[in-house]
Amino acid sequence: APDASSGFIGWGGGCTGPGECRVTPTVDTTVWTNFQLTNPSVNPCHGIAAPDEVPGAQYVVQSGATCLPGVGDAQGTLAFPVSFNAGNADGGSIDLVTSAETFLRQYAIGAFDPNVLPQPNGFAAATRRPQLGPPNFIGLPRWNSAGDELAAGSHFGDQLAIAANPAGGVLIAGNLSATSDAPPAHVALMVTGGAEDFAVTWGPTPLASAGAVLGAGVDLLGHSLVITDGAARAAGEISGQWFDERGNPLTEEFPLLTGFSRGVSTWFETSPLIGGGLLVRRMDFDGHYHALALVTVASGQPMVAAAPEWMVSRRDVRLEIARDGRAYATLPYGAPNVACTQRVEVLAPDGTSCGSRDYPLAAGTCDTGAMTLGLDGTVIQQLPLSMETPRNPQDGTHTCTWWWWPAALR
Repeated sequence: APDASSGFIGWGGGCTGPGECRVTPTVDTTVWTNFQLTNPSVNPCHGIAAPDEVPGAQYVVQSGATCLPGVGDAQGTLAFPVSFNAGNADGGSIDLVTSAETFLRQYAIGAFDPNVLPQPNGFAAATRRPQLGPPNFIGLPRWNSAGDELAAGSHFGDQLAIAANPAGGVLIAGNLSATSDAPPAHVALMVTGGAEDFAVTWGPTPLASAGAVLGAGVDLLGHSLVITDGAARAAGEISGQWFDERGNPLTEEFPLLTGFSRGVSTWFETSPLIGGGLLVRRMDFDGHYHALALVTVASGQPMVAAAPEWMVSRRDVRLEIARDGRAYATLPYGAPNVACTQRVEVLAPDGTSCGSRDYPLAAGTCDTGAMTLGLDGTVIQQLPLSMETPRNPQDGTHTCTWWWWPAALR
């Protein structure tokens, strides 16, 4: 039940919409309620605070060429991926560790830069392994929170966007086929998450837009948004299309942005909004990641609004839901030659700042890495490359180190 400041607006996860919720689960199922602030006279930061001051922990992978951001599931398990390039063979590994510092397992991944997605229980990944098969091969491994490897899947395709479903599952959109010799189709599909063997839960569903897929996201109501190049409709247009929790189209192709100018390396990422809908941000890469909030999109509707100033003004950060769904946290991407400390700010749903905490790395300046937030509220920080220990000059390997603060934003 909401308190005096808020009202109930709908369910998420195993139930959607504002009506009655009945669920008979056959697998682990998450259901949550979505409340919306209704009484502005109530302090918007009531019950919301900066990250808790909790003891930190550390984990080190002894050898990697690229240290990738750590992620955490809702059960307190963390995944630390690295990649390397030894001669002509790309590869990597994923170490699974509990937030209490118990090592679970390490898995070798025959792919460079594995894309690990946190799930309510465990993790799913989407990997590329051209050296082990066709160049368009996509490996789809998964693990539960105990570190057990579950039955994996695969697809074939290109021009892809991949996004985690907050309720569990992975949205994949692009030019896809189930086998290497089948012609690709321009589609979206949802596959199972980390606690289940691989299976397709809906789709493939054809996309209304013929343009290249540039981004994707799933909101708290289970609705999926696919972002495409809409230049065939109008020069500089970026398009969107919504799908429901069963993969049925909720909209036709509609304009997300008009008169848009892309850079050398530009794509779009999304963040779920409290109560439903998505924030869409522009991403650019020039050796470092740059992020700019652009628009918000109403859940399942062709309704687009300019992102509020409090989102736009916080550049080069990822916005994540925190404090059991009551707040947002800003997680900075890595940046070159900046003060060697990073800040996580906590915001009320209306954008009011409710405090922040600094996470110092060292004195002076450095090139920082990305900070991330586990689904259980664990704050995760990468050590700068300049602070890692070299291992092998021939292949450029070094240690990869992460610090974390368990459930600091639960």
